[in-house]
Amino acid sequence: MKRSIWKFPLEITDYQSVNIPTYAEILSVQVKDDIPYIYAIVNPQEETETRHFEIFGTGNPFEVEENIKRVYIGTFFSHKDRFVWHLFERIN
Repeated sequence: MKRSIWKFPLEITDYQSVNIPTYAEILSVQVKDDIPYIYAIVNPQEETETRHFEIFGTGNPFEVEENIKRVYIGTFFSHKDRFVWHLFERIN
């Protein structure tokens, strides 16, 4: 079964959902032309599923909820490295 690495653009916002092929393995978050992207290993033949992500800025407060599980994906910079962001996948 052949796999590919695909990228998925993100907005810099607190919470968002992204449609990604089922069973995708997220590798990292990187910035290209000031747009953050999730990079993932995917099977292009798979149906898509909706996955949920949260972005927190360094120094910005956020709620820690006991019933919410978050998996850290990575840290990235924007606006000529003036802002630092931290991407988590939200798993319920």
